[in-house]
Amino acid sequence: NAVSWSNAVHGSNAVHGSNAVHGSNAVSGSNAVSESNAVSWSNAVHGSNAVRGSNAVHGSNAVHGSNAVHGSNAVSWSNAVSWSNAVSESFAIHKCEGVYLSCFCANKKGVSCYLFNKKSTENRCNEVMAKIKSFGWFPKYDNFYELKGNKEWWAIAFPELMTVDNATAWSKMPKEMLEYIQSLPEYNKKVFKEITE
Repeated sequence: NAVSWSNAVHGSNAVHGSNAVHGSNAVSGSNAVSESNAVSWSNAVHGSNAVRGSNAVHGSNAVHGSNAVHGSNAVSWSNAVSWSNAVSESFAIHKCEGVYLSCFCANKKGVSCYLFNKKSTENRCNEVMAKIKSFGWFPKYDNFYELKGNKEWWAIAFPELMTVDNATAWSKMPKEMLEYIQSLPEYNKKVFKEITE
């Protein structure tokens, strides 16, 4: 209802001009999508609320400036977050609450500067985070980019748009990135497997 200046918006409510979904693609089954309180300049957002400047967000709430967020709430400037709440400036967080500046953490609450579920330093976490970001990759929890390829958004077969399971999403990690992660002295195979399946 009330959709203006947007592309491929399906099953959504209160979507209108600058107060709704603006300059975005593949938005389905979402509510309260408006400017800074919603989805703006984002791709492949499904079943989510209050999402801004983010990519590949599914079934989540209050997500800002983040990528690959699934079934999570209150996520800011983070990538690859699933089933977690209140995550900020982190990567690969699974079933956690209150996490800041951490990488590859699972089943943790109220932690900051953690690597593979172990306490680290802010400098070390920033170093690892910068290297991980340099690969320019994050897991994608839907097949939007795969369907799109080099085509325009309107050439996509939208009925084929679907959620990608966690294991499939992580399986596409570049070899060089995987080798770097596994070479870290903090690397923990059990934690890695729990997050990536």
